[in-house]
Order: sequence, then structure tokens, then C-alpha cells
Amino acid sequence: MELVEVIFDIPLWKSFDYLPGKYGKDIGIWRRVLVPFKNRKEVGFVWNIKRVEKIERKDFYLEIIKIYDSNPLINEEILSLIEFISERYFSPPGQSVFSIIGSFALK
Repeated sequence: MELVEVIFDIPLWKSFDYLPGKYGKDIGIWRRVLVPFKNRKEVGFVWNIKRVEKIERKDFYLEIIKIYDSNPLINEEILSLIEFISERYFSPPGQSVFSIIGSFALK
């Protein structure tokens, strides 16, 4: 079983866990996804994919609604820049990612 960690363009040093749902095999790190967030839908980046043995409360997690990218948008060079921005300017990773990539058009 997998949980997908998603980061957003918000001032929090935190990721949020989602179930891959029907996109289990298509999920990959550094792809944009549409997910339910609070009372709206938000675009975020897949930060990590965690393998877990079992999920106690599946009803606690929401599912990914849509995947926008078939390939990762971030390579090693961009990742280095994101890490630099986060450390240098004390910016959460989600805001650093969206400051660089966030303006790409959604499909």
C-alpha cells in the first residue's frame, strides 16, 4: 500500500498524505496533482511516495483527483536550486517549488 506526500504553495514546512486511488501506477515524484485540500481543490507536487504495510483508517485519507504531468518536472539541477532557496531564504519546500515551476500551464 502507498501514501503519496504532496506539498503546496503554502507557508508550512509540512507535506500532506493522500491515497493514490485509481492513479496508483501513474504516480511519480515531482508531478503535479489535483487534490482536495480543506474545502477546495488545490494543485500540489508529489514530494514523496511512502510504502506502508497497512493503513488503519482509509477514511482518514483523501484520494488524488487528477495527475497533470506524465514526466517529472524537476531534475537534479532544479532540485538543487529549490534546496538552496529553501535554506537561504527559510522558505518551505512547497513555496520554493512553486516559485520556480508554478507558472507552467496545466493540461
